[in-house]
Amino acid sequence: LPTLNDMECFALLVSAMCHDLEHPGVNNLFLIKSRSSLAALYNETSILEKHHSFRAFELMLHSNIELLSGLSHEEFAEFREMVMSVILATDMARHSTYMAKLKNVIEPNGDDPEQAVS
Repeated sequence: LPTLNDMECFALLVSAMCHDLEHPGVNNLFLIKSRSSLAALYNETSILEKHHSFRAFELMLHSNIELLSGLSHEEFAEFREMVMSVILATDMARHSTYMAKLKNVIEPNGDDPEQAVS
């Protein structure tokens, strides 16, 4: 298996720290049903995850922080894509899709690894 490079490690650390940034204590469905402004802003799709990502980048780019100021435009775009992808992956509405992808990686031929050992 390939190892992670420095940018990937940094993106994963930031994603882990920010994946629930400013979480209001309710889920996406509650925000949709209560007609919250966040649900409207993010078009009722991955509302919380998009908000966590937005706030993370807003803070990292703040003039008093400038955490990403050393990145080139290309590095910033790569970093942003990684962080957004990881945080969006925490949306439970996407859980079954990710589990199916993981199963295909673990069991590419549909073989049950438990039965293969027996």
